Amino acid sequence: MGSVLKAKPVNVQARFRGFFVPPRYDFFKVEVSTALAAKFAETYGLKSTEIIVNQNATSGQYLSFRYILKGEPFRYMDVSVGIDQGEVSFSNPATIQELMTEVGRVWKIIRETLEPAIRNSYFEATLHCETEKPGATAFLNDKIEIASSEIELSKGFSIRTGLPDEVKKLSLEVSDVVQDGLYVLFASISKSVLSDDAAFLNVFGLTLA
Repeated sequence: MGSVLKAKPVNVQARFRGFFVPPRYDFFKVEVSTALAAKFAETYGLKSTEIIVNQNATSGQYLSFRYILKGEPFRYMDVSVGIDQGEVSFSNPATIQELMTEVGRVWKIIRETLEPAIRNSYFEATLHCETEKPGATAFLNDKIEIASSEIELSKGFSIRTGLPDEVKKLSLEVSDVVQDGLYVLFASISKSVLSDDAAFLNVFGLTLA
């Protein structure tokens, strides 16, 4: 019977990026960028100084802000939007449902204001996890056989699936942040068109599942 490694995430970073095809050059218009900034400020209670406009990073960070969520654990989102893409980076979401809800809320504002054609998306999650016995090192050493003379060899593995419209990758290795913990990297590239809220939630939900 195979052994089981139980892991509990203690540090999670999740990132969702949507690409605009074609680029939304209208974003350079004052009335368009101002409307988006105003909507973000109203929704998240932001001061004018908390929304950063960077004319040197127009592709992906023309407008950006950080939003700190209330309650525990301490968690926040970094949001950035440019003419080529929009991105939400979420640090330590409390639950998967919170991740879906908050990322979906940001993208609803982007879609309603910029009306972009979102034809490709990228999702990435990295997790550092505490583990129960036997621990990540012993578990991976037992499962993976590699001939090497390196005494401090750290083992891990990666699997990848590819379909015409999506590619997904999962990697496991020993964490360099949590002692004898497990580091998990999951990435997904989708070519699906995210034309409305339903399409977004469907693709995002299936990716998280």
